[in-house]
Amino acid sequence: MDTKEAYQIGCKALSSISDSASFEVFELLRFCADLSKTDVLCNIKQLSDQQKKVFLACLDRRANGEPLQYIVGEWSFFGREYKVGPGVLIPRADTEVLVETAISCARQSGVNNAADLCAGSGCIGISLSCELDIPVDCYEKSEDAFSYLQENIKKNSADCKAVLWDVCAESTGMYDMIVSNPPYLTKADMEDLQREVSFEPAMALYGEAEDGLSFYRTITKRWKSSLKPGGWLLYEIGMGQHDDVAAILEQNGFIEICTEKDLCGIIRVVFARRAEEDINA
Repeated sequence: MDTKEAYQIGCKALSSISDSASFEVFELLRFCADLSKTDVLCNIKQLSDQQKKVFLACLDRRANGEPLQYIVGEWSFFGREYKVGPGVLIPRADTEVLVETAISCARQSGVNNAADLCAGSGCIGISLSCELDIPVDCYEKSEDAFSYLQENIKKNSADCKAVLWDVCAESTGMYDMIVSNPPYLTKADMEDLQREVSFEPAMALYGEAEDGLSFYRTITKRWKSSLKPGGWLLYEIGMGQHDDVAAILEQNGFIEICTEKDLCGIIRVVFARRAEEDINA
């Protein structure tokens, strides 16, 4: 089997489950045969027996719904590579708007440190640390995800500290900025997951309430005391949750509540500041 034949076989196998079958086959070939993108696109190469065996096995895994990112073992986010696998949420392009918004806020008002709550792979906290050259504490409850978090901090040489911590139990530290992409899927969402999403950890997806907003209520209330007056709190949210999350922030005394849209025009980020003269400071 050569790369052209492998590509044709792969596209046929994945066309019914993926709208980006061609891209996914390229990625599988690059991973299984250690080929550059140019080699896959422009040069027909013969696969060894071992490469063919690995490719077909990976193709079968993908055809059965396993996420491409878990199969290849890493994924790109904000220009950096992150190790991923079962037990950790896969970094998504939609989340980059949270990082972009946090960077913009930090450059407007000055930020010397930050916390990333429900950090998962660490892609948000690591991006902020590297882009802003600040220390970031990354909090994660899941031991499975925590191992990826530690590995990714090392892999990206980030000034981050991995903290095994339940962010809903209590807050700790004092920060200029807190960012979080908490679980926010509703009960109905969880019952209607796409097949490949069902491979990801439920605890990183389900918002533990009918409306999916349990984490926003708890984090906003409990971590306010760990945010310096004037500091920023930024959330990624699910589609249609912006009004409810903004209301949670307002009820807890946050000011300058704003939103940002992702590339599809969906409001993806809600963010606000703790009042400079907060009576509870």
